[in-house]
Amino acid sequence: MATIGVWGLGWYTRWRAAREGRWDGRRERPPNEQETPPAYEGFVKNEIERINHAIFERWQRLDEQLFRRYCTALQKRSHIQRLLDELTGENGKLAQLSQALKHASDELGRVQRPLYLNKPSYLAIVATLGLLEVPVNYSAMQILGLDPLLTALATLAPAAVLIFGAHFTGIALKGESSEYRWLPRLAILASSFTLLLLIGVAYLREEFVRQTILPVLRVRLNPLVVTSIFALVNIVLLLLATLASYLSHGSDVENYLAARRKFLRAQREVLAVEAAAAQMRKELENLAVQLADLRAQRVKLCESHRQIEHQFRNEGEVLMSIYRKANLAHRPSASQPAWAKRELMSIGTYVPEPEAIDWDCQADEERTLSRRGAAEARRP
Repeated sequence: MATIGVWGLGWYTRWRAAREGRWDGRRERPPNEQETPPAYEGFVKNEIERINHAIFERWQRLDEQLFRRYCTALQKRSHIQRLLDELTGENGKLAQLSQALKHASDELGRVQRPLYLNKPSYLAIVATLGLLEVPVNYSAMQILGLDPLLTALATLAPAAVLIFGAHFTGIALKGESSEYRWLPRLAILASSFTLLLLIGVAYLREEFVRQTILPVLRVRLNPLVVTSIFALVNIVLLLLATLASYLSHGSDVENYLAARRKFLRAQREVLAVEAAAAQMRKELENLAVQLADLRAQRVKLCESHRQIEHQFRNEGEVLMSIYRKANLAHRPSASQPAWAKRELMSIGTYVPEPEAIDWDCQADEERTLSRRGAAEARRP
């Protein structure tokens, strides 16, 4: 007998079943006294079951892949849900950070906000004022007779002293206690001495210009007026630097900035945790869609392979029925054989019903670990 292939079912196979029935019936095979079904029916049963088992193995292989993806997504969802519960639970990190943010906000509300300059603004203002001192005092330092580069470098020294004095003068005006109480006094004395020295140098230079250059140019210019303007500009720059130092130092400014930094840090941490929680919720939504899709794919895969199995089983029953009818119709004797009184042989199917699909990932993981341990034990 030829093998029934997957594509062999159809009109030809049915014609061949009828031919086999007629052939065996004319020769009275199997005998009338035989109670077991004919060999051809057993052949059809075995061939259809072989095909159905191949269908089952294909379904099992494809379903295993979907099941692995399903368990991986389920495990990932459990992990993300656990992390989300740790963040947003009653005693989670988000609740603790929100409580810390509330305390920081209350603390910031209790601190009176002063008029202040932050450190970057203060440093920028001081650096700008210090650089403005250079062109203002450059003309006065030209009396030293140095080249332009050295004159500019010589101008930087009194500018640094003035800014240094303004810095500590502002701190002293705050009335804050310091371990080095003598340092502000020294700074004020140094800046005052430097300012007087610059005014003196400017006066001498203008007097020198008035006695030597101006008569030749026939220009009248009062050195006292020029020196006063020079001194006024330096004093204004010194006062601005002192005011900047006053606004950027003191315990009130430090307390407010510390409370504000604490509040902003707590706010950033809360926002970061909320963003992470939102991302986790989005991932959980995506995983829920993925799990539902995988469940639907597994059910659809099972139903499709089960339907194919049933088609082959039904066709096998049709082939056995065609064979039996042809055999009985062409037998010489009119008596009914014993085997014809029996029902047709049952053809087995292997793909389970969709309700019986295994969804237990924990049991599957234990089976995988068991198989892996057995494989390692067999190694030499």
